[in-house]
Amino acid sequence: MTEFAFVDRTHCICGATLRSAGAKEWRHPWGVVAFKRCEQCNSWCQSPQVSVESIAAWYDSDLYQGSNKQSGRFYANYVADEESRLIEARERWRRDLSYLLPKPGSRVLEVGCATGSLLAVIRDNGHQVNG
Repeated sequence: MTEFAFVDRTHCICGATLRSAGAKEWRHPWGVVAFKRCEQCNSWCQSPQVSVESIAAWYDSDLYQGSNKQSGRFYANYVADEESRLIEARERWRRDLSYLLPKPGSRVLEVGCATGSLLAVIRDNGHQVNG
């Protein structure tokens, strides 16, 4: 696997400087993952961060998603498995969600929706969706 490209992060989203003292590090084959503490709000922030380009390339790779050529690290074949995800989404709607959204027209936001399988099922049941 290729190492990720990292970009330095010196400030928290709140605007305060991140402390280097007490930073936590984990070494992985793809690089070092480090977290620093914010001086103002005490949040932990990854610094350096994986670059947007690196993470996008990783998610789009056969190594992550899988393909007809190889099984992926996290999915056997993400694109080919879509029908299975739709079947699972229909069952989740029936079992877990339909009673929470009994009237059509609810607005639903799913964070981390992947291909949007569950949102498609929710939309097909009369709701407004975003993901």
